[in-house]
Amino acid sequence: MELPNGSKYFELRYFPLDENRMMSVAKDITSQKIWEKGLIEAMSAADEASRAKSEFLANMSHEIRTPMNGLLGIIDLLELTQLNKDQKEYLEIIKNSGNSLLGIIKDILDYSKIEAGKIDINLFPAKPAEELEKQIQIFYGLAQKKNIKLHKHISSEAYERFESDYVELIR
Repeated sequence: MELPNGSKYFELRYFPLDENRMMSVAKDITSQKIWEKGLIEAMSAADEASRAKSEFLANMSHEIRTPMNGLLGIIDLLELTQLNKDQKEYLEIIKNSGNSLLGIIKDILDYSKIEAGKIDINLFPAKPAEELEKQIQIFYGLAQKKNIKLHKHISSEAYERFESDYVELIR
């Protein structure tokens, strides 16, 4: 209903009393309609923000992944050169760090797949101790620089194979 001071919304209900008479009840639902309109607008804004976020993450992941793949390629070429034992160890740490970073970048891309319920799990045999040792190597140089001693104790069971989504395990 249009009134001089603005629109009002009413809910009308009709109840038959007998064959000739009917009763009606009107209820002002203006505030409910305003709330519903605000909710619809908020949902639309949230959907738009989610779409923009997913698009941004996909674009940024691609932009970061391209130079990261370039670095990993150069590391592979460097491995083919004559290196001493320390250089080989440092290069392995750099390579593991780069692969971990690449995994994080892939996780960002997977985020939108998770939201859409389209994430796939691919089971492969894995050894958690080997992956743990790679992660420790990544931090070894930083710890050494800060005079922190790293000690590890890994149970023998951790060297046994089990099935896991290996790609997700190493991230």
